[in-house]
Order: sequence, then C-alpha cells, then structure tokens
Amino acid sequence: MQNISIHLENCYGINRLEADFDFTEKKANLIYAPNGSMKTSFAKTLKDLSNNLPSKDRVYPNRTTTRNVIDEHGKAIQPENVFVIEPYDQSYESGRVSTLLANQKLKSEYDKILTEIDEKRKVLMRKLTSTAGMRAGIEDLISVVFTKRTGNLLRALDRVNAEVMEEEEDTILSSTKYSTIFNSKTEDLLKEQELKDLLAEYTASYDMLLSRSRFFRKGVFNHYQASEIAKNLKNHGFFKADHKVLLNSHGDETRVETERDLEQLIAGELDAILSDSRLKSSFDKIDKRLSNRELRSFREFLLANQTIIPRLQSPDLLKEDLLKSYLIHHRSEFS
Repeated sequence: MQNISIHLENCYGINRLEADFDFTEKKANLIYAPNGSMKTSFAKTLKDLSNNLPSKDRVYPNRTTTRNVIDEHGKAIQPENVFVIEPYDQSYESGRVSTLLANQKLKSEYDKILTEIDEKRKVLMRKLTSTAGMRAGIEDLISVVFTKRTGNLLRALDRVNAEVMEEEEDTILSSTKYSTIFNSKTEDLLKEQELKDLLAEYTASYDMLLSRSRFFRKGVFNHYQASEIAKNLKNHGFFKADHKVLLNSHGDETRVETERDLEQLIAGELDAILSDSRLKSSFDKIDKRLSNRELRSFREFLLANQTIIPRLQSPDLLKEDLLKSYLIHHRSEFS
C-alpha cells in the first residue's frame, strides 16, 4: 500500500475532508492539529470502518454521510486493515492488539502493571481530593500546575518526586483547602494592579523586619521552620533528655532549656514582626480590599496566617507549594 486517499463528509462534525497520505518514502504519516480541529472525529470515523459500522453526524443525523477510504488502486481499505488505538481506557480491548505486543505473556504483564498503577493512582487522588476540599478535578489541577497541560498526571507527579520525598510538610498549607486561597474571586483579585502594589508594599516591610529579626533569616530560617524544629524537638524528647539549644542572635547567643521557652521565644519574635506599625498599616490596606462576602474565607485565612501574604506575589508558585504540601501529607500513597 503506497497511498491512501480519504474523502469524508458529515462524519461526527467533519463537514468535508479530502486528503491523500503518501507512504512511498515513509511508513507513517502524522496528523498534527490544535484542540477542536476534529482529530477525535477523524479517529471515530476510522474506528467505525475498523468495526465495519456506518459513520454518521450525531448533531445532524439526517445529513448524508460519505466515507471513502481507498488505496492507490482505487480499492476500498478493508476493516481488518484498520486499527484505531483510543486514548487510555482501562476497559479498552482490541482483537488486533497482538500487532503491537510480542506475545500474550507480555500483554498480561503489561495490563497487570497498568492496573496496579491505576489502583494506586485512585487511592492517592481520593486522599488528595479530600485534603484539598475539592469535589473533582484534582488530577487536571495537578497536571496543569506542574506541566501546564491537562492529561499529564504521571509526568506531573514525576516532576515533583524529589521535592515531595525530601521536603518537610508545610502544615499551614496542607491543612488549608485549595479554594480558600484560589478560587475565581481571589484569582481575579490577585491579577489587579492595585492589590499587586499593596502586596509589594507589605512584602517590602515584612522583609525589612525579617532582616532585623533576632533569630529569623529571610530565605534561610523563618518562623515556620522555627516552629517545625520546636515541634520535632518536642516529639523526640529533646528537652526531656536535658539537652539545650543555643540560638544565634546577631553574634549573641540565647540559651533555651525548655520546650515552653522555645515556643514562647518563636511566638514572641513573630508577634514583634506582625505588630510593627508599618506592617499593620500595609495589612489594613490589603484587608480593605477583602471586604466583600465572597472573599470572607480568604480574609479570615490571611488574618490567621499573615506570613503567607508575601507568597501571594507569585500565585503560580504558591499553587505549586500548596499542591506539594498535599502530596507530602500523603507521601506514602504518593510513593
């Protein structure tokens, strides 16, 4: 077979298509087109041919359908010479799959692997859906956030594998529902230049205060990391074993001998930052932009977690961090 000519009319939304595919130099032809360009309709039409079934137009079933697929001799291509592979479908079977796989043993092993992966995927997605507070759509969300396209879940998970397996859980984010931070109202708000300017003002003040902090260091050691260390020391009986902690405070050392002292020191340092008059003034300006009812949950979240505000300057990065926090929370299922 050196050439295939196709003439289609009124086939699943294809009004008319005439094309010749030349196989004299290559054994394959590639059809590449944007979404919505009838590639799926083309595949459905050829699947009908493969199954020896008539094609039709579902929207206008009374229209006359034409489906001619012939070789270079003008002979119709027979159904047994057409093989259509559909997008991933767990129940998909074909009597001609042996044309792609070496033998039944390999096919059985392959199907078993796919089934196991799919079962584990379902378990993880159920967990993530619950943690994110979503009814549906978590797979596409992960795929788009990490790979910028839908239907790319496994590649998206592989993209963040090292970070999920190595980083500590951000409990503030992992305990926050996705829609609390990102929904249609908040995403529109974060695009407004006025709010961008207010966030920049707040962040500049926050960074300045952080640089003057006795114990926190921007990009190295913040209040969240300090709180996690305090929690881990407590959980592992560090102070019960009479160990002490020395904190570096711009050259001076602060000795901490109990869990309570460490927790109070961290809380006090954070309070000193958040109670600064300039920072409070910046927050009040942001707060005024969150006065309507649709943004109430978002406002309450920011009131309780003001250290998140600088991260709102990079919404895409915060989305990644939020989803990674969910994955880390369910690390065993992810693994």
